[in-house]
Amino acid sequence: MNVIQHNMNAMFSERQLSITTGIQAKSSEKLSSGYRINRAADDAAGLSMSEKMRRQIRGLTQASKNAQDGVSLLQIADGAMNEDHEMLQRMNELAVKAANGTLQSMDRAYIDYEIQKLKEEITAISGKTTFNELNLFPEDGYSPKDDSDDENVIATQDFQISIGRDGTFTVSASDPMIADNNIVNKVAAADGWQKLATHIADELIPNAVNQILNTFPAFQGDGIGDNINVALRVEYIDGPSNTLAYAQFGYSGNGTTATADKNSFLVKVDSKDFSDKSLTDNKKITELESTLAHELMHTVMQNTLTSGMAYSYPKWFKEGTAQVAGGGFTTGWNDYLVNAIEGKDESAAKATLQNELKKYTVEDRVYGHGYLAAAYIGMKASGQTEVNAANIADGLNKVFSRLLAGDPLDTAINTATGGALTNAQDAADKINQANADAVDFVYQLINKTAGGAGSVIGGDLSKTGADIIDAVDSMKGEEGRYTIDPNVNNGGKKLILQVGSENSEDDRLSIKLFKMNAKELGLEDTNVLTQTNAQNAISEIKEALQLVSKVRSYYGATQNRLEHTIRNLNNIVENTTASESLIRDTDMSEEMVRFSNNNILAQAGQSMLAQANQSNQGTLTLLGR
Repeated sequence: MNVIQHNMNAMFSERQLSITTGIQAKSSEKLSSGYRINRAADDAAGLSMSEKMRRQIRGLTQASKNAQDGVSLLQIADGAMNEDHEMLQRMNELAVKAANGTLQSMDRAYIDYEIQKLKEEITAISGKTTFNELNLFPEDGYSPKDDSDDENVIATQDFQISIGRDGTFTVSASDPMIADNNIVNKVAAADGWQKLATHIADELIPNAVNQILNTFPAFQGDGIGDNINVALRVEYIDGPSNTLAYAQFGYSGNGTTATADKNSFLVKVDSKDFSDKSLTDNKKITELESTLAHELMHTVMQNTLTSGMAYSYPKWFKEGTAQVAGGGFTTGWNDYLVNAIEGKDESAAKATLQNELKKYTVEDRVYGHGYLAAAYIGMKASGQTEVNAANIADGLNKVFSRLLAGDPLDTAINTATGGALTNAQDAADKINQANADAVDFVYQLINKTAGGAGSVIGGDLSKTGADIIDAVDSMKGEEGRYTIDPNVNNGGKKLILQVGSENSEDDRLSIKLFKMNAKELGLEDTNVLTQTNAQNAISEIKEALQLVSKVRSYYGATQNRLEHTIRNLNNIVENTTASESLIRDTDMSEEMVRFSNNNILAQAGQSMLAQANQSNQGTLTLLGR
């Protein structure tokens, strides 16, 4: 059939040519870019896999550089200690010389002059050895005499503590040496960890619970329940200056109503954070007291408000109320507020607070903004205007009374505050959004206590006013577990190297930084002014040499580990890159074959389209006859 309205041959040729041209264009993209995947449409699943691998590759590449920085740091430290070794060897030589009986006092004085100068240089090297302006031998670093990595010397001590709501308590221990009734009398004869255990079991925990009950008398009401029973375990957890203490809880329930039995409350304390010496260190004990107050506030609430704590109360309310009880002066959560308004008048300070508060929420800062929101609820429920510990505690006690009466949290807050806060979210929003009234409250709070995070126990928000909170709590944590924040008050004792691409412990490596001045090496009083002193100096210098060797060995072993880490990271990067290349990159030879094939098809299509366009010319011959 001859028609002129529709040229079907041309339409078919044009459609096929368009398909070939599209394929050829994509093939040209792949050849010119070198990538098989230039857009998500090229291979959606492949693109996702490739980007995931790229994240790992780039992260591991940087981790390898991080590890190399660690090697450089260790090499600097080792070089400094090599000089320490040289000086100590010279000092030892001089001490042996001075110990000889053929010398006179003036001779020893000349020798001692050189020894004192060498001691000064050891201390000077300790102070001026830096990497990227970071002191590698900080004054608050670890002692080279510290053997804290030896976990085998730590014994575990278990106690059962039963605390009555009238203030009475009983303590029993698993160790017969300090079992029942003899616990206080045996403290003096106990080792450091036993002293710690008995101090916590017989004093800190009962005192903290009693102070919490006295501060919030709602928890002492009739029909609440029997004694509060706490299991205490003092054991090695993770070594010095990491997890100090934490609490664990157990429930049984149906998803709405929960029950906590007498064995469900366990408080753990890390024995490696304490020693005989630290038990006389007020700051260290205060850290523990503050942490225990926080955890035991959880315990009291778990014991009396079990279902709400298990299922319905928001995390910021649980952690915020625990912070209100335990205090958190140097947790660092609210320090940024104090620093932001320092030196400003009230009007400027409040304007600044509005901006600063909006940077975070109670949900992402449960220990900081959560503290502020919980304290704000207490203040509004008190019906008072002056921000102080007594008013905040009184208001929170009213909320607890409503909760114990069976009210849901939102109803309890609404009733206790007389409608000033309609529910928990209302309180959170006023802090999150920096409501004017909330800003005024925070401003007053900051002026009452350092860091805007004082404890209400003892009736005073200041650092020294509380019964259980004295100076500071340098802990910070999640899920009731307090740990040192690497960015807050860590004193440079430990460097954390990120040597992996993920956020896990296996992807981090810690390096201890040691105090290496003459005093820490036991050389503070070393001299050779007399023959006896010179003889003693030989032993003192020998011990100092051993301490420097110990630290150098630690750094040398760590450097070797880092070098293995670098090789492993580079191997992973190489092989992951090869895998990513198979997914993302163009196989140029294969793609060139495809491009050439499509190029021929395109030429053929153009030729066929031209011939199809000429086919209607035959029809004209019919019209001409």
